Amino acid sequence: MKYAKKPAKRAKIVDNTYRPVSTSGARLEVKVSSNPFEVVRMFEEAVADYCGSPYCVAVNSCTNALFLALRYSYFYRPHFTDTIEIPKHTYISVPMQIYHAGYEHIKFRDEKWSGVYQLKPLSIWDAARRFHHNMYWSNHISEPNNQNYVCVSFHWSKILGIQQGGAILHNDIEFDHLARRARFD
Repeated sequence: MKYAKKPAKRAKIVDNTYRPVSTSGARLEVKVSSNPFEVVRMFEEAVADYCGSPYCVAVNSCTNALFLALRYSYFYRPHFTDTIEIPKHTYISVPMQIYHAGYEHIKFRDEKWSGVYQLKPLSIWDAARRFHHNMYWSNHISEPNNQNYVCVSFHWSKILGIQQGGAILHNDIEFDHLARRARFD
């Protein structure tokens, strides 16, 4: 009988600090607390700091992150179009979230993307396959004078290997207040 290899250590706790290790070797440290809401807040601060984002709202998946950003954009940041354009080769959940957020038309474009792409014409980015230091202010993702929403994914098979989860990196204080309330609904 063959046994699967024991997985490499993904995290450890030293001096009340949780230290998950990404597949790239980068470390993201979060202090441990007995209050679960405080743990989430500390995690959000650590992710925002690592990614170079003013704010971070943790959610249960990148799909949920996309939905919250799209819904907010639909109601609070109206655009001149009801058509959202995305690459043909993306995850099935993306067009589903666009539709559920209220947008009536989805246009698929031929685009080879790697790690991140924009939901045009919105300032919403699907970065489910990308997570690196100072990624929020990368030239191809965000411009400092615009409100930008970068949705990332955490999963055991991705760069930050935790069981599951997602987050929205952004620079919009109004969205931050709304998303923190809406993420539990």
